[in-house]
Amino acid sequence: MSKTAADAASRLGLMTENRRIAVYGASGLTGGFVVSDLLRRGWEPVLSGRDGGKLEAVAAARDGEVDVRPAPVDDPVALDR
Repeated sequence: MSKTAADAASRLGLMTENRRIAVYGASGLTGGFVVSDLLRRGWEPVLSGRDGGKLEAVAAARDGEVDVRPAPVDDPVALDR
């Protein structure tokens, strides 16, 4: 992140020590790219989406370095489980 972007994020209260982030649709093509980029940048992606089996397969391919949280779109508290 550039210094300008970091300064703006800090002013908005977006900077945090928590580096975990949910990626909904992580088993899809774009979600896979997002997960890879987050890992490369030192984030801890939490794989989320409707199909727990597909998410587990993605996690297995990454040697368990990511958490999996299946979550239907109509269940807003599913990520808290």
